[in-house]
Amino acid sequence: MGLVLWINGIAAPKAQAQDPASEIFQLVNNFRVSLGLTPFKWNNQLAAASQTQANWLLANPRSFVHTWPDGTTKEMRAVQAGYNGRVVENIVGGWEMTPQRALTWWQNSPPHYNTITSSFYNEAGTAFAGSGNNRRYVIVVGNRGATAAQAPRAPEPEPIFVEPIILSTADETGQITHTVGKGHALWTLAAYYEVKVSDLLLYNNLSENDLVSVGDEIVIQPPNGWVPPPTPTPPFSVIVQDGQTLWTIAAIHNLELADLLLFNGLDASSFISEGDEIKIRLQPGESPPTFTPTPTPVQKYTIREGDSAWSIAARFNITLDELLAWNGLPANPLLSVGQELWVIPADQANTQATSTPTTQPENAQQTPVATEPITAESSTAEVIVLPTITPAEASVEPVDETPTPEPAQQQVAQIDTNNTSAADSDANVQVQQIDPEATTSVINGPLILIGLAGLFLIAGAWLFYQSRELS
Repeated sequence: MGLVLWINGIAAPKAQAQDPASEIFQLVNNFRVSLGLTPFKWNNQLAAASQTQANWLLANPRSFVHTWPDGTTKEMRAVQAGYNGRVVENIVGGWEMTPQRALTWWQNSPPHYNTITSSFYNEAGTAFAGSGNNRRYVIVVGNRGATAAQAPRAPEPEPIFVEPIILSTADETGQITHTVGKGHALWTLAAYYEVKVSDLLLYNNLSENDLVSVGDEIVIQPPNGWVPPPTPTPPFSVIVQDGQTLWTIAAIHNLELADLLLFNGLDASSFISEGDEIKIRLQPGESPPTFTPTPTPVQKYTIREGDSAWSIAARFNITLDELLAWNGLPANPLLSVGQELWVIPADQANTQATSTPTTQPENAQQTPVATEPITAESSTAEVIVLPTITPAEASVEPVDETPTPEPAQQQVAQIDTNNTSAADSDANVQVQQIDPEATTSVINGPLILIGLAGLFLIAGAWLFYQSRELS
């Protein structure tokens, strides 16, 4: 038992173990322990300063302040009680205020919350003063010997006074309505009327972040036969607005980016544009689509009204520096509607363009290939003379049956590589005469190559013959 009392920092007199002052001290320390904080150590001098303040507040119900009209401050009250150091004071009071409700008020007010959860202050004393249902609670926390420079800078906790909450009764329709007073909140009304806060939100069409003001009429109980409004069905998809990206849409609708991509069959590199429809949840029984990569990545973006450099960079998942560098722009560029910007490096775009295979049209003319090439081992070359087409033949009217042209006359020149006679060294080549008046001829590429190869062999044979004569 002694260990438990030490952990909770309770050293108050046993006679006060059940009084409201000791109870609220215990509640504060339990709350600190739940947060992993060291409980306050009980200090009788701080308790005396707290009691002085609680008694004065009860005696002056219209004054709810930390500093009295004569200038007495919380520090002065602590020094008068024999405590030298830095102190902070929390005050709360109201009609039928219990220690638990007092703690709840402090927990829901940031400055008061900072006081009861401070790690700088290590001692505390609490006090209670009441007359009937009108009650006051005070806690003073301190750090003995600390200076003002050492104390954390925090706003002064404003005193909290809760006007008496008088329970309303049902009218002829069965409805109960409460008029909000000073210090009233939805959670306190829910506690007094023993209803759920969620019910009060539903009855009054409020959200968790809405605030109530003095004079507001709050429905505590709806009239008989009241039917709650149907729960609105959240949308399954949204339309992309200008400047939005996948991650901003996911953040707005409290989604994981991976889920948003799954719902839409996208991946992290996918692009979206203004006006696109994006699913934010699936229909009942609907399966997510299979991801299909974009076949042609976007290379250039055309600027539209409202675009900026940073929004374009965010849309295409690139950095602002990359966008500026790829387009040769300054740090603060002036963009114009209709202007095109590279969203991938220009050299990368050129690589993609040149690496794309091109399909040759079916009617493209193919280069004929010779089926019987000349070989170097041949000792005899043939020069094939091409047929000629005279202008008269070219101008003949086409008829139903085209006659087969007669084969061209050909003469072949034979070269005897074994002949040692100088007179026979000249190649005897007879070539069909071509009509000088002919202006059109059909040239066959492979046959020209064969002719050239034959000439090459003739020249080679002649050189071979000359070399033998010289030897």
